[in-house]
Amino acid sequence: MYYLLLKLQVDDLFPEFLDAPLAHPHYRIEPILLDDVRSLADYPEITEMHDRLIAIASLRLEATLITKDRTIQSSPRITWLW
Repeated sequence: MYYLLLKLQVDDLFPEFLDAPLAHPHYRIEPILLDDVRSLADYPEITEMHDRLIAIASLRLEATLITKDRTIQSSPRITWLW
């Protein structure tokens, strides 16, 4: 998002953009843990690295992913909805 705001020459809005989700009780920011990164190779069926990290975090958090992404849905270990 930073690069998009920079491209639009409104990068001074970036701090506000980062803080916006924190103002809502239904959102939280989850870190990427070192164990998440170590697990990347365990999900070859999910071809995109960022999608793998999302899937791994969902497992760690015991969360159901809301996604239309067929590669994430192809993983038998991921619980998804849509």
